[in-house]
Amino acid sequence: MIVIKRIFKNKYFWMSFFFFIWISFFDKNSLLMHYKLKKNIEKMNHNIENIKKKNFKKK
Repeated sequence: MIVIKRIFKNKYFWMSFFFFIWISFFDKNSLLMHYKLKKNIEKMNHNIENIKKKNFKKK
């Protein structure tokens, strides 16, 4: 219990915690944005592959 109280009184803990929250959600290059962009790129690559397959079948 004492260890937990010491951790929560530590200013470095709080700065690290808020930094992580900021980077994860509020920053313009947040982790959420990177995740969405990655999913979008995967979807587009999948669509490109499908279009290539359809064009190949037509020839």
